[in-house]
Amino acid sequence: MSLRPVLAPFFVSCVLAFGQVALAESSPSQTEQEIRSAATRFLHNKARSLAKNLENSEWQASVQVPKSVERFSPCTADLTVEDSREEQAGRQRLKITCDGFRRWSVYVNGEIALKAPVLVMKTTLSAGDVVQRSDVSRQVRDITALRQGYLTRMDYLEGRTLRRRANSGDVLAPGMFEKAVVVRKGDRVSLMAGHAGLKVMVPGTLLEDGAVGDSVRIKNISSGKTLVGRVLNSTTVIMP
Repeated sequence: MSLRPVLAPFFVSCVLAFGQVALAESSPSQTEQEIRSAATRFLHNKARSLAKNLENSEWQASVQVPKSVERFSPCTADLTVEDSREEQAGRQRLKITCDGFRRWSVYVNGEIALKAPVLVMKTTLSAGDVVQRSDVSRQVRDITALRQGYLTRMDYLEGRTLRRRANSGDVLAPGMFEKAVVVRKGDRVSLMAGHAGLKVMVPGTLLEDGAVGDSVRIKNISSGKTLVGRVLNSTTVIMP
């Protein structure tokens, strides 16, 4: 009597059973799926909020659930999510809590990658230079990695000069600029004062440099008094 017909079905059954066990072990548990779903949904909403004021932006969010969640029971209540890095992209750390019959909590790591068009230098300029619109281009960059900040609007360049050298390929950031000086110490300007439609203009001499909007000391030539006014432009200082 041959054993082959008897052993073959048994062997096939063992293989199928082993395959089912392996599949069950590799499949995510219900708890892991719930945690991943809650964390992913939270990061997606956060990414949308961070990107809403950025034109033509794009984002990606990912979540890493630790293996330790396999010992947790499925939650009988809605999971709550706490964010340790509010209003920030990049690496994320979330606390997921179950307030159900069996309470538990776990920390989950994630990441939000946020990309948007930013201003990038097309040429190299020195400190004190004015950056013209023709000197820059818009390029899509991962702004998550731009720790010094970034610029998206061309109009920010107006009335400003570089604090330091900017090389071709550099992403422009607010800290790289300072207001352009439009009046210098010793300049003769008009000192404007008045209210309710009545304005008086008197000559004055500047006692310090200033940019538009700066408060500067100015000497009234007529009275000899030292006053403080706000720079309107290269020829006029306004009294408060």
